[in-house]
Amino acid sequence: METATFGRKRRRKNEDSSAMSDETSAKKPLKDASPILQLFQGFQTELDSRHDKYERIVKCSRDITTQSKRVIFLLHRGLDEKSRAKILEEAAGKFVAIKELFKKIAAELLYEDCYQFVRAYSPGLQEFVEAYSFWYFLKHGTLVSFEQICRELVFGNASESTKIEQVKPHVHNPPDENIQVHNPPDENIQVYNPPDENIQIPNPPTENTHVPNPPANIQVPIPPAEYILGISDLTGELMRLAINSVGQGNLTTPLEICKILRKIHDEFIMFGNQQRGFPKKLEVLKNSLKKVENTCYTIHIRGSEVPKNMLATLIASNTDPTVDGQ
Repeated sequence: METATFGRKRRRKNEDSSAMSDETSAKKPLKDASPILQLFQGFQTELDSRHDKYERIVKCSRDITTQSKRVIFLLHRGLDEKSRAKILEEAAGKFVAIKELFKKIAAELLYEDCYQFVRAYSPGLQEFVEAYSFWYFLKHGTLVSFEQICRELVFGNASESTKIEQVKPHVHNPPDENIQVHNPPDENIQVYNPPDENIQIPNPPTENTHVPNPPANIQVPIPPAEYILGISDLTGELMRLAINSVGQGNLTTPLEICKILRKIHDEFIMFGNQQRGFPKKLEVLKNSLKKVENTCYTIHIRGSEVPKNMLATLIASNTDPTVDGQ
């Protein structure tokens, strides 16, 4: 019993002494920082800068998502031909403010690999594609192309107004002359020399490495998959437009939208499960198409029996509330 008590006291004493030694070593400042420590401090600075940039892009993406949703709500109010032109013009003015946010993202992504930051601005980009394609459909009656979306996100790069972070290539610096290299103790150890003296080893870049000048135009990189996901979200807005058009007495719009949704479905179904989140959006597309087809069926079969002002009520009563899939 006494031996066990003595062992516990001795163990506790050793833990207390180790804790005090850790505190003393933590308080003791480093006189000469080693090259390894300086190297990892550089890594820390680089990671902090990258994380800060990621958060700035996420913040812009959130603002883009919010403003794009407001544009979509605005466009749904322009059902009649009289107010549609005014609402389209108002929505075009809102896109100017959205593009200013995209310009900040384009400046952040200059000289960067966009696929390292695509998760940061993907929600905002998809929402913008949905809003802009919906506006484009109401104005031109067709689907916006991928090239047109890319042209909308190209901006002029004025050096006086745009501050772009110059990113220098990160290389391992050559060892300092003041650092003493440990020589092997045994003189018989032979150091390997390259057999060919004509081999030229390139020198690492120095601080004076030339950084390319900023280009005249900057743009937001748009992966094709993000455009596809944005168009798949558009199908839900087209479905709502078809249903609301029936309430306004417009019986031709649902038929036109049904044809467009069928074409989109036939093209999208060939992609399969190749993109993150695509199977879920494809399921929503199928549900939207089913709802529009049911609307067209009601117009053709019951349109002669029911007055136009009552078709919207009939369609709403015959629609499955789970068809939206959202």
